[in-house]
Amino acid sequence: MHIEPTTHEHGLTAKVYSYEGDFDVSDNAITWSATVTHASEPPRVITGTIPITSPAVAALADKAVHDAIVKTIDAQGAVRTTPAPQRPAAAVQPVRSLLHEALEMFVGQWRAEGLNYGSPHQSIANPKGDPQRWKSTHTAHWHTGRFFLLLDEKAYVGADPIETMGVMGVDGSTGRLFARCFDNRGHERRYELNVDGRRWTFDGATERALIDFSADGRTQRIVWEWNPRGRWLPWCERTAVRAD
Repeated sequence: MHIEPTTHEHGLTAKVYSYEGDFDVSDNAITWSATVTHASEPPRVITGTIPITSPAVAALADKAVHDAIVKTIDAQGAVRTTPAPQRPAAAVQPVRSLLHEALEMFVGQWRAEGLNYGSPHQSIANPKGDPQRWKSTHTAHWHTGRFFLLLDEKAYVGADPIETMGVMGVDGSTGRLFARCFDNRGHERRYELNVDGRRWTFDGATERALIDFSADGRTQRIVWEWNPRGRWLPWCERTAVRAD
């Protein structure tokens, strides 16, 4: 579950912090992570666990997480009344979070079929008027350490081959999900990812996607759009089915 962007004013320093995050409720505890920012300071990620000592705690999980985040901000903010010295990035050990766990949905071997509409001659009036058959296989597996997911896709659009390598993970500076993709035609693309239950969105400068996972996690319904001439047009629609 997601905590929408919220602000909090520190009671002692009067500094205004912004935060957003995610949390998960299990039988025994609520685990949460949040990204906190203040003015021009670098964003930082904080995490915590709230024991479930009664049914009321689980029922009021959203409020409990907000309170825990604010308490952590107040505790850390009181210490940071003067700028803290910057440590080299290599000295900061990343911590795995619920966002990393969410990427587990993509792990596996998949086969996909559908239609591709994008081409240099795509009609704005009838953008789906000249489709080509899409057929592909792709795999996703965790890199050692389970911080980054590695992707390998081999596709055919009509008779034309497209091969794409990619990586998905959590950006250490922003605390947000991302994907970077590299294909055999020389393109490199970057996307910001958002997840809401089983629905994922990929937002890029010139492409965007909506991916819906089935309840059993074995099917992906994938819809891509692109913006080749200043307006969004359908690019590709396909269904991927787990093959393993």
